[in-house]
Amino acid sequence: MFARLMRLALVGLAIAGGMLFIALGLMHMRYPVEMDFIEGAMMDQVARLARGEAMYVAPTAQFVPLAYMPLYTSVVAIIGMIFITFYCLRLRILAVNSGSKLKRL
Repeated sequence: MFARLMRLALVGLAIAGGMLFIALGLMHMRYPVEMDFIEGAMMDQVARLARGEAMYVAPTAQFVPLAYMPLYTSVVAIIGMIFITFYCLRLRILAVNSGSKLKRL
């Protein structure tokens, strides 16, 4: 009886922890300013790719490409074209982190 009660308590705590993770992630998505120094520059590269422009070009005063792998930028650009929001970077991070948490179960 005690073992079953402990198991239910642990399952309840695990569910509560997952819900807290999602709630905090959604709260961070609504934060109105950049949460990281690279977020704005990354969003410029994503917007450029979403407009159909080349991702890696010679640096100019208006745009300097970042040294990120193209798959990350491409996935975020697709999300940005669907949802048309500044928060597509944060949405992708929340989705991947949530998926990795579920994979551990």
